Amino acid sequence: MRKNEKVMSWLEKTAVFFLYYLVLALPFSKTLVEFSVIVVLLMWFVRRIVQWRVYSLSPIQAFAPCSTFLNLPIGIFLLTGIISTFLSVSKALSLEGLFLKLFELILIFFITVEFFNSRHRIKKLFFVLFLPIAILIIDIVGQSLTGFDLLRGQARIGQYIIQGPFTNSNDLAGWLLLIIPVILSCAYLQEKDWLNVVGRFTSLAANMRLILYGTAILLVACLFFTYSRGAWIAFLLSVFFLYILKAKKARLLVTGILVCFVIVIIFLFIILPETSKETLEYILKAGNQGVSVRIKLWQEAIGIIKDHPFFGCGLNTYATVAPGYRITETTGFYPHSSYLRMAAESGLLGLGAFTWILVTLFKKSLANLKKIDNRFYATFLMGILAGLFAFLAHSFVDTGIYSLQLGGLMWFMIAVVIAIQKVDFDTKSKTLL
Repeated sequence: MRKNEKVMSWLEKTAVFFLYYLVLALPFSKTLVEFSVIVVLLMWFVRRIVQWRVYSLSPIQAFAPCSTFLNLPIGIFLLTGIISTFLSVSKALSLEGLFLKLFELILIFFITVEFFNSRHRIKKLFFVLFLPIAILIIDIVGQSLTGFDLLRGQARIGQYIIQGPFTNSNDLAGWLLLIIPVILSCAYLQEKDWLNVVGRFTSLAANMRLILYGTAILLVACLFFTYSRGAWIAFLLSVFFLYILKAKKARLLVTGILVCFVIVIIFLFIILPETSKETLEYILKAGNQGVSVRIKLWQEAIGIIKDHPFFGCGLNTYATVAPGYRITETTGFYPHSSYLRMAAESGLLGLGAFTWILVTLFKKSLANLKKIDNRFYATFLMGILAGLFAFLAHSFVDTGIYSLQLGGLMWFMIAVVIAIQKVDFDTKSKTLL
């Protein structure tokens, strides 16, 4: 028995390591992301087999997902995806989307909830996030100075836009939206709060707020240079979201955010006046063109929805179907709206199920947030929720949910939201709503 328990422990720790590695790899390499996902799934599957044999469980007990308050809406969302696949205009493409995208992401969600089962692992995750942040900042600075990012040698998009290691600037903006609110939220914590997190590293605890505010300034500057107006609006919405959550003691948080904005604006409009003038002209010109194209793309998506209202045209088939609804020669591709694409591919029922997931997530989490006494975990949870709120708002005008990197990070963050609540409530024997 002890040997089997050691094997299960090793498999779990290996899976957790590659979940951390997944977070690190997400901005930089789709290949490493897929490799990490495969290892995590393999470790989880083998561990469940060992558990099945050791404890003489039934197959259903051995391979059932862990219990969360999202199980039912996620199950309905998966069911709509399965039905959409069977009714698809291209079953081959939809089967690929079902098993290699949707099913994979949902499994990663449940595995993350199951394995992030201790405060130590959640605490470590916060610091792991700084690794991709540091690498990304260095990469973006390199791209700004040389015109090419340091990791993949990608050329900067035009004269002004940066995208770092991502394929486009909107993906970089989506990643930043998920991360910046976490940094800003945790910057609110005092030195005594950080002492409970970092233990004997007193000098680190004393400087954490300075580190976090400095990081936030750099990341906000990166967000500005993506020139994604939708992302800017979504970021401001996340700030407002944090303000509401911290309404009673929000002065320091809001002051810090305002300082970030003031420093960035001073840098852009005083230190670099000529660049700032050209930037505004570029934004206005490119923005007008982009809006007109997106409206046509949205109209095409609505046309698909009208023809396939309930279960859509099939998972992963939008690129195949869209050319048949082309309004102009320059359109007929992805609609720059995750929700319109979801409604087109999975139908209104699929979009409704996904909305159910989100409403349940925020409703239950905000209710449970009031019961979490530990300031670090409560603040970390607030930041993740604010980041998800910003990312989901931005998804109205972008397809980030369908990006391997961003969609994967979104589902991972949703899982961490659940894991924080489960760990805190299990520790104190409270009831999770």
